[in-house]
Amino acid sequence: MEAYALFVQTIASQPISTLTDFGFTSPVNSADESVIVVEGNLGIAANHIEALWRHAHALYFGATNTLDKKDSSVLLLLFNPELYSAWNVRKTLLKTGAVSLSNELALVNLVLSKHPKRPAAWAHRAWLLPQLVSTTLPEHIDAFYAGELEVCRKAALRHRMNYHAWTYRWKVVRNASLQFKLFAFQEAKAYISSHISEHSAFAHALAILESIKNEKIQPQPDTVKALFNSELNETMYLIARYPGHKSPWCYLQGLFLIANGPESCETASLSLDDLRFEDSWFDRVLASREDGRLFSDVDVLDWLKVWIAELTWEETVLPRRLVAFSTWIIAASRVVSASHIEEAPIMWKNQIEAALDFQLYLLQGRDGSEDLRMHVKGLIEREGTCPAFLLMTP
Repeated sequence: MEAYALFVQTIASQPISTLTDFGFTSPVNSADESVIVVEGNLGIAANHIEALWRHAHALYFGATNTLDKKDSSVLLLLFNPELYSAWNVRKTLLKTGAVSLSNELALVNLVLSKHPKRPAAWAHRAWLLPQLVSTTLPEHIDAFYAGELEVCRKAALRHRMNYHAWTYRWKVVRNASLQFKLFAFQEAKAYISSHISEHSAFAHALAILESIKNEKIQPQPDTVKALFNSELNETMYLIARYPGHKSPWCYLQGLFLIANGPESCETASLSLDDLRFEDSWFDRVLASREDGRLFSDVDVLDWLKVWIAELTWEETVLPRRLVAFSTWIIAASRVVSASHIEEAPIMWKNQIEAALDFQLYLLQGRDGSEDLRMHVKGLIEREGTCPAFLLMTP
């Protein structure tokens, strides 16, 4: 077949290691133009896909020798990365020396450029990882790890909620040095700052943080404590800045779970007293809005203090710091985007419910915690989607 012959000729003259992206191009009339390479980008004409697939499929499954499947396996994987048989053939080719480790990694890169969330491609890359690490000089290992993190970042940007990319990223980071883990953590947080709903990224950041906490040798005695304190307060700011998102609430709970786990040392453990309630947060949030408007002018903080006092909870049951934190939660719920004001009622409701779930975690084991949660949820339900009861004066 002319188009398939052109493909084989193209990847022979343009090694896969020199290609950066793969995709489909507009239909063409001539088979001579069905496969092109432009500035490192490999393209296959859309109207030749089916014929190429059928031809490569027939060659692949008709071959009796693994070596004869070398070229056809490449094309099949570019079209369908979930063909596990082809990945297994690639493993055999690598073990026999028919393909190099660097070229095989380049093939996975090319596949991921088109299919960034296919689990089989990430599984093959994970299989390659120990071999890549063992063949990398110690002085170059951090640079190699950084390159792998960049591949994961691009894949996450190409396909949101990319669980497989974050799972592979953890396989890279977990055996790295403490210094590289700190770097990887900051890179993950930079991604999170512009992808507030990316739960996989938050979970990955927690995994790195727990790994850092469990390191036997710390660069400085207070490094872990300072890092956790910084994360607590920055996460509270994210909650204020982006109301209605549950991921930062789950991350906040995870911080408490990790910091106060069974292996926690005194320098890493956390309590509510570690939370700082800074008015400057709200100034920062409002400054980032176009016009700085709030959803309501009612002083919710004062109202909440009166409402909590009327519940007649004893100080030992509902600690004073938790009251302050509850106050902060409701204050954060007031901050809504002026450009999405029509979504404000739902955002408020989601924010309050997420906050209540977190409060229940903090109060677990205390008498009456479920009563508090159900009481507030009942108020929300009676008022409809908009928690108007929060806008009432006492």
